[in-house]
Amino acid sequence: MIEVVEIPFWIPLTVYPLPNVAFSSDTVCEGNLTSLNNTSTIVNGSIVGYDWNFGDQTTSTQTILSIFTHQAEFISTTLVATSDRGCIDSLTLPVRAWWLPQPLLQADVVEGCEPLPVSFVDLSTSQDGSVVELELGFGKW
Repeated sequence: MIEVVEIPFWIPLTVYPLPNVAFSSDTVCEGNLTSLNNTSTIVNGSIVGYDWNFGDQTTSTQTILSIFTHQAEFISTTLVATSDRGCIDSLTLPVRAWWLPQPLLQADVVEGCEPLPVSFVDLSTSQDGSVVELELGFGKW
Protein backbone atom coordinates (compact mmCIF):
# COMPACT_ATOMS: atom_id res chain seq x y z
CA MET A 1 0.00 0.00 0.00
CA ILE A 2 1.25 3.49 -0.86
CA GLU A 3 1.14 6.04 1.86
CA VAL A 4 0.30 9.61 0.81
CA VAL A 5 1.96 12.28 2.84
CA GLU A 6 0.94 15.93 2.43
CA ILE A 7 3.81 18.33 2.65
CA PRO A 8 2.66 21.84 3.30
CA PHE A 9 4.52 24.55 1.45
CA TRP A 10 4.36 28.27 1.36
CA ILE A 11 5.00 30.48 -1.63
CA PRO A 12 5.39 34.19 -0.89
CA LEU A 13 3.41 36.42 -3.22
CA THR A 14 3.90 40.13 -3.65
CA VAL A 15 1.03 42.03 -5.18
CA TYR A 16 1.74 45.58 -6.28
CA PRO A 17 -1.00 48.22 -6.46
CA LEU A 18 -2.38 49.61 -9.69
CA PRO A 19 -2.18 53.33 -10.33
CA ASN A 20 -5.40 55.17 -9.53
CA VAL A 21 -5.83 57.01 -12.85
CA ALA A 22 -7.75 60.28 -12.69
CA PHE A 23 -7.92 63.46 -14.75
CA SER A 24 -10.24 66.35 -15.45
CA SER A 25 -10.47 68.98 -18.16
CA ASP A 26 -11.67 72.52 -18.63
CA THR A 27 -14.75 72.84 -20.83
CA VAL A 28 -14.06 75.44 -23.51
CA CYS A 29 -15.58 76.63 -26.76
CA GLU A 30 -14.38 75.17 -30.04
CA GLY A 31 -11.14 76.64 -31.34
CA ASN A 32 -9.59 77.06 -27.87
CA LEU A 33 -7.07 75.22 -25.72
CA THR A 34 -8.35 73.02 -22.92
CA SER A 35 -6.16 71.97 -20.00
CA LEU A 36 -6.02 68.33 -18.98
CA ASN A 37 -5.37 68.07 -15.24
CA ASN A 38 -3.74 64.74 -14.37
CA THR A 39 -4.50 63.84 -10.74
CA SER A 40 -3.42 60.18 -10.86
CA THR A 41 -1.99 58.62 -7.69
CA ILE A 42 -0.63 55.32 -6.43
CA VAL A 43 -0.71 53.89 -2.89
CA ASN A 44 2.79 52.44 -2.87
CA GLY A 45 5.63 53.17 -5.28
CA SER A 46 5.50 55.76 -8.02
CA ILE A 47 3.98 56.39 -11.40
CA VAL A 48 6.77 56.48 -13.97
CA GLY A 49 4.90 56.94 -17.22
CA TYR A 50 1.81 58.46 -18.74
CA ASP A 51 0.34 57.86 -22.16
CA TRP A 52 -2.52 60.02 -23.46
CA ASN A 53 -4.61 58.99 -26.47
CA PHE A 54 -7.18 61.33 -27.95
CA GLY A 55 -9.06 58.92 -30.22
CA ASP A 56 -7.80 60.55 -33.42
CA GLN A 57 -4.29 59.03 -33.49
CA THR A 58 -3.00 62.01 -31.46
CA THR A 59 -0.96 60.99 -28.41
CA SER A 60 1.25 62.50 -25.71
CA THR A 61 3.42 61.32 -22.82
CA GLN A 62 3.36 64.59 -20.87
CA THR A 63 2.08 64.61 -17.30
CA ILE A 64 -0.01 67.77 -17.69
CA LEU A 65 -0.92 69.27 -21.03
CA SER A 66 -3.33 71.33 -23.08
CA ILE A 67 -4.97 70.30 -26.33
CA PHE A 68 -6.51 72.41 -29.08
CA THR A 69 -10.21 71.82 -29.74
CA HIS A 70 -10.70 72.09 -33.49
CA GLN A 71 -14.46 71.75 -33.43
CA ALA A 72 -17.36 71.33 -31.04
CA GLU A 73 -17.35 67.71 -30.00
CA PHE A 74 -16.69 65.17 -27.30
CA ILE A 75 -13.07 64.04 -27.57
CA SER A 76 -12.69 60.50 -26.25
CA THR A 77 -9.56 60.87 -24.11
CA THR A 78 -7.69 57.96 -22.51
CA LEU A 79 -4.94 58.30 -19.91
CA VAL A 80 -2.78 55.23 -19.22
CA ALA A 81 -0.50 55.26 -16.15
CA THR A 82 2.38 52.85 -15.53
CA SER A 83 3.90 52.26 -12.07
CA ASP A 84 7.54 51.66 -11.22
CA ARG A 85 6.60 47.95 -10.88
CA GLY A 86 5.08 47.75 -14.37
CA CYS A 87 1.45 47.82 -13.20
CA ILE A 88 -0.82 49.57 -15.69
CA ASP A 89 -4.30 51.05 -15.45
CA SER A 90 -6.26 53.50 -17.59
CA LEU A 91 -9.25 55.81 -17.64
CA THR A 92 -11.26 57.07 -20.62
CA LEU A 93 -13.39 60.22 -20.32
CA PRO A 94 -14.98 62.59 -22.82
CA VAL A 95 -13.38 66.02 -23.09
CA ARG A 96 -16.02 68.57 -24.12
CA ALA A 97 -15.70 71.47 -26.54
CA TRP A 98 -18.80 73.68 -26.87
CA TRP A 99 -20.23 75.18 -30.04
CA LEU A 100 -19.58 78.88 -30.55
CA PRO A 101 -22.68 81.07 -30.24
CA GLN A 102 -24.07 82.43 -33.51
CA PRO A 103 -24.47 86.21 -33.19
CA LEU A 104 -27.40 87.83 -34.97
CA LEU A 105 -28.87 91.29 -34.48
CA GLN A 106 -31.94 92.79 -36.06
CA ALA A 107 -32.34 96.58 -36.32
CA ASP A 108 -35.74 98.30 -36.45
CA VAL A 109 -34.37 100.87 -38.93
CA VAL A 110 -31.32 100.64 -41.14
CA GLU A 111 -31.28 104.06 -42.78
CA GLY A 112 -32.43 107.60 -42.11
CA CYS A 113 -31.31 111.11 -41.27
CA GLU A 114 -29.33 111.99 -38.18
CA PRO A 115 -29.90 111.70 -35.39
CA LEU A 116 -31.03 108.17 -36.19
CA PRO A 117 -32.31 106.26 -33.15
CA VAL A 118 -31.98 102.53 -33.78
CA SER A 119 -33.28 99.71 -31.61
CA PHE A 120 -31.67 96.31 -31.85
CA VAL A 121 -33.16 92.91 -31.11
CA ASP A 122 -30.75 90.14 -30.14
CA LEU A 123 -31.54 86.98 -32.14
CA SER A 124 -28.25 85.25 -31.26
CA THR A 125 -28.40 81.50 -30.65
CA SER A 126 -26.30 78.77 -29.12
CA GLN A 127 -26.55 75.04 -29.77
CA ASP A 128 -25.19 74.31 -26.30
CA GLY A 129 -27.31 76.57 -24.14
CA SER A 130 -28.19 80.23 -24.16
CA VAL A 131 -26.34 83.43 -24.95
CA VAL A 132 -25.79 85.18 -21.63
CA GLU A 133 -23.76 88.20 -22.72
CA LEU A 134 -23.75 90.36 -25.84
CA GLU A 135 -21.12 92.97 -26.55
CA LEU A 136 -21.67 95.44 -29.37
CA GLY A 137 -18.80 97.29 -30.96
CA PHE A 138 -19.49 99.95 -33.56
CA GLY A 139 -15.90 101.07 -34.00
CA LYS A 140 -14.81 104.66 -34.59
CA TRP A 141 -16.90 106.89 -36.82
